[in-house]
Amino acid sequence: MAYSLPVAQPISKLALVRARLHSIPAWGWLMVLAAGLRLVGLGSESLWYDETFTALLAKLDLPHMLAAVRGDVHPPLWYLIEWLNVRIFGGSEFAMRLPAALFSVLAVWLVWRLAVGLGFMPKTALLAGVLAAVLPASVYYGQEARMYSLLAVCVLVMANAALRRAWPLFAVGALGALYSQNLGVFYVASIGGVVLLSNLRNLRAIVRPVAALAVAGLGWLPWLSVVLKQAAAVKAGFWMTSLSPGAVLWPLADMTMGFRVPPVFQFHVYGIAVGISLIGLIACRKWFFSRGGAIYLALVFGAPLLIALVSVFWRSVYLHRALLPSTLGLCLLWAYPLQHMGKANRRVAYALVIPALVVGLLGHYTGVNGRPDVGQWTAPITDYWRAGDTIYYISIDACIEVLYYLDGLPYGLFPESTDLSQSLTPETKAAMGLNLMAFDRLADQGYKRAWLVVSYTALASRAELNEIDRIKANYPYLIASSTGSDTARTVIYLVELQK
Repeated sequence: MAYSLPVAQPISKLALVRARLHSIPAWGWLMVLAAGLRLVGLGSESLWYDETFTALLAKLDLPHMLAAVRGDVHPPLWYLIEWLNVRIFGGSEFAMRLPAALFSVLAVWLVWRLAVGLGFMPKTALLAGVLAAVLPASVYYGQEARMYSLLAVCVLVMANAALRRAWPLFAVGALGALYSQNLGVFYVASIGGVVLLSNLRNLRAIVRPVAALAVAGLGWLPWLSVVLKQAAAVKAGFWMTSLSPGAVLWPLADMTMGFRVPPVFQFHVYGIAVGISLIGLIACRKWFFSRGGAIYLALVFGAPLLIALVSVFWRSVYLHRALLPSTLGLCLLWAYPLQHMGKANRRVAYALVIPALVVGLLGHYTGVNGRPDVGQWTAPITDYWRAGDTIYYISIDACIEVLYYLDGLPYGLFPESTDLSQSLTPETKAAMGLNLMAFDRLADQGYKRAWLVVSYTALASRAELNEIDRIKANYPYLIASSTGSDTARTVIYLVELQK
């Protein structure tokens, strides 16, 4: 008897797509969510001062860029990444922010991995990742051309590696944190200290973490002398005010729900962030008393506490942005009670947390407290520029922010601009090739008109304000553009140099 094989039915393309989609793991969809939120509108806003400073340094040749960084208050890793990025993708707003977006997506994955490593149930771990993906502050710093998402990745790599006892990876994360942001040393000290203390009773087990910390320390040693020099500059004067008790808790709101929450909702949204954190502390108290719990506490609370102590007894360095790794870790503290409380309590918690996150995200995307549109308020310069014009900056802040957008146009910078915010040192100014020039010399250089860019802020020095008054008293001028608030306003004057 002859037998025939059954004819295979063709699989439709739709069924094939469905099968492939079902094969994607849950964390894969988590990455899609995180990437989508960070890529939307990535290049829509103008770069602000810190970002334009990064962009200007990234355009320098490598020796001058490294020289400028040595005079800054940050390590070189982020600037090296942006230096390479500009040469591959260019210097647009989107391109400058792309590395931060990618690091931010990776940080979300690492939050999920941290929850898995701590033994969270799959749904709880996934919820922690979702919270990290939609956290408004996480999205904001994933769309800023600065090093804070990179710092978060390095610190979270450390925490994950410590849980897994993957000491080579721990050394890589620690070294990356040290070279990402100078405050990274506090994360290394906090997490590394807990790791060492937890292994004190087992001398054989402590050898490898000690070796990992030693490797990170030796790798950081070439930069240590620069760090000490930067610390001296910070001690001499820095823009951050003295730390108050209220300021210690402020990152709990600012670095979770973000600073773009509409004022009418701020009390409610920030209150929910504080409330769910307190509930999480109570719900998670049992697993805190474990090796993994101690590492987690070092990440979320240890480093901020060390930074706060330094700020109280030395000089305020309690920079909210540098606490991003800690506030991302809070997502685990939020996820746990949202999954493990009673059903009625969970419903109430979700009914509060979800709207708060939505308000924070909407505030972010709708531009509440958004970055100023530099192109709009500098439009008079580009629209009415003519031969014989130049630009003159009274303050360094205005120079750095506008120079990126008016690149290639002749300019001069007031030599006595003192930069009270301590953001640029003479070494950095020289490496950047800033064109210091007295205003009265512009006419001798053949210029007929000067677009005078002035920043009226609390950090404006007396020398700057006196120079503005002197120019306005001795030269014909008119106001071409003005933007900002009563406390921080940038004005562009058109000044006639030659009659």
